[in-house]
Amino acid sequence: YNVNGIYPTYISIQNEPDFSASWESCLLRPSETINSSDTIAGYNKALNAVSDTIVQRDSVPRFLGPECVGIGYNAVENYINALDDSKIYGIAHHLYHGAESGTVENDPFTSTNYKKVGNFHPEIPHFQTEYSRAGWFTVAGMMFQSLSEESVAAYLYWDLIWTNGGGLVNLDFPWDRNQWNNSKGYSRTKDFYVFKQFSAYIHPGWQRVKSSYSSSNIKTMAFLSADSDSATFVAINRSETVERTIQLSVPGYNIDSIEAYRTSENENGIQIENISDEKIILPPRSITTVTMDISVLNTALQDNKNIENSGMFSVFNYPNPFSESTNFQFSLKEETQILLTVFDNQGRILIQKDAGFFQPGNNKIIFSRNGLNTGLYFYKLKNSRGDFGIGRFVIKN
Repeated sequence: YNVNGIYPTYISIQNEPDFSASWESCLLRPSETINSSDTIAGYNKALNAVSDTIVQRDSVPRFLGPECVGIGYNAVENYINALDDSKIYGIAHHLYHGAESGTVENDPFTSTNYKKVGNFHPEIPHFQTEYSRAGWFTVAGMMFQSLSEESVAAYLYWDLIWTNGGGLVNLDFPWDRNQWNNSKGYSRTKDFYVFKQFSAYIHPGWQRVKSSYSSSNIKTMAFLSADSDSATFVAINRSETVERTIQLSVPGYNIDSIEAYRTSENENGIQIENISDEKIILPPRSITTVTMDISVLNTALQDNKNIENSGMFSVFNYPNPFSESTNFQFSLKEETQILLTVFDNQGRILIQKDAGFFQPGNNKIIFSRNGLNTGLYFYKLKNSRGDFGIGRFVIKN
């Protein structure tokens, strides 16, 4: 490759070293133990041999591994624990087991393996380097779980062009135009549009940030651009029958423009028209992606940029809008004092008070209008450790 001017950024020494194929292939155990019953080479020694050779070159690629078949059966952990992890740049794996289902068949949201693997060496970037199976909605859930629960740095879909309905693009019989289903000889599959819901609107250098809206059927996540002028919000409605409507907001920012795209049973990446009051409708079994151009509203609320799991907790208020009072609802992991702060839309503090002492679990604070005029306001709930949640509300006549 190098002789021909090709210098890979990433390389892997073996695809699926734990897969025992029916054809000529290469099987590698996590570590090498040679005895009368086990003569299989070890991945750890193979990685060392290749790494020690490659590192002497002028252009040194980054090693990804072990690229095992899936995330079940402790496969990732078993291989990584056996090798010198300083030799690899990223932990790579596939999703052919332990990922499609959890406690419910074909429901990746019920699998605990994503979080388990994500918590394994989180200081090393994780890569999902091959998957292309299951129904379109299952694939949507697997991509979501990989990004949100494992926090992968990259997600690769395996089959680009395939025949008989597989891959992102279905190829008609290429040697006979008379057998084509359209003038192009190919068609986009449902997986194409699922993949696009993520890949077209989340860009290199963006960071995942806290998304405060979540329920058993509605799963959401958000991403913020490096210069904080763009954001993308992804929501999946898991319900088979119930439609949901959610209100969009980016605390501390104006939403200057919105575009939204949706894939559902009967829709393929359609653009949603006539978005009113920054409200988005989520049909049953759908994935919706919202792209936003944003601008800083004030500086008092800018700590909302904290990355996921770094000091924010979820808050929600209902009803919203309201005329007399609303409930600030939030969940705590431990008992703590809560400080309530209310800002106007210029970031000026209007109310700041000790809201009381609260127990672990779900809690609420009843907030009365207190003579505030109609309009848009922001609020922050902060505990004694400095963790916080931010929301907004509208007071009407």
